[in-house]
Amino acid sequence: MEEVTIIIGKTVNGIVGVYERRPSLNDEFIVQITDGLLVLVHGELQKGLSLVKGILHKNPTNDVVDITDYLRAELAKTYDEAIHGYIGIFILGYDNEGFPQVFGTSSPDFPFRRFDPIGTTDASMIPKYIWTILFHRGLDLNKASEVLSFTLTQELSTGLARTCQYGVCQITPGKTVFLSDNDLQALRLKNSNAFNKIKEDNAFLFC
Repeated sequence: MEEVTIIIGKTVNGIVGVYERRPSLNDEFIVQITDGLLVLVHGELQKGLSLVKGILHKNPTNDVVDITDYLRAELAKTYDEAIHGYIGIFILGYDNEGFPQVFGTSSPDFPFRRFDPIGTTDASMIPKYIWTILFHRGLDLNKASEVLSFTLTQELSTGLARTCQYGVCQITPGKTVFLSDNDLQALRLKNSNAFNKIKEDNAFLFC
C-alpha cells in the first residue's frame, strides 16, 4: 500500500493548506515518512516544507532525537534573519516507558529538552509566527489523543505545560484538537469548542 503524507500548514497571508504527497506523484515537497508520523508546518509554508523535506530526507529512518543537530543547524541557517535567532521546534513521541511526551527547543542556540505534559517548563521567547511539530515515527494518534492537547493563543496566558512570551501551549489530558475544517473528523477532533475559540482568535495552527 502506498505511503501517504499529509502536510498541514498556514501561509504568511493566513491561508490554511492541506497537502497530500504520494510516492506515485512527482511532488516538489517530497517527505518520506512512515505510518504514524504527521508533519505540521506553521509559518512561511514553502520554507517550512523545504526544511522538513531536507530533515526527513537526510534521516529517513532515524529516531527524531537523532536529527536534533540537523534541525538546529538548518533552522539557524534558514530562519536567522526572519526570527532573529529564535524558533520553537516540538516533537511528539514516546518516552522510555511508552508514554506520549513532548520534546522541544526554545532558545537561540536551540537546546533540546523534554517538556512534561503535567509539569511546568519555561519556554519563553518562542516566536508567534513559526511553529513546527513533528510527530514521532510510529506514534499512535489514537493513544496520543487520549492524553495530549495543544491549545495556542496569541495572548500571554498560563498553561499546564508551558507559558511563552507570545502565547501558550496548554496540554490537557483527554483533549486533542486537530487542524483544518475539512480534516477534523478524519483526524479525530476531540474538543470542538477549543478549536472554534482558536479560529475566532486567529491564533496558531496546532495539532
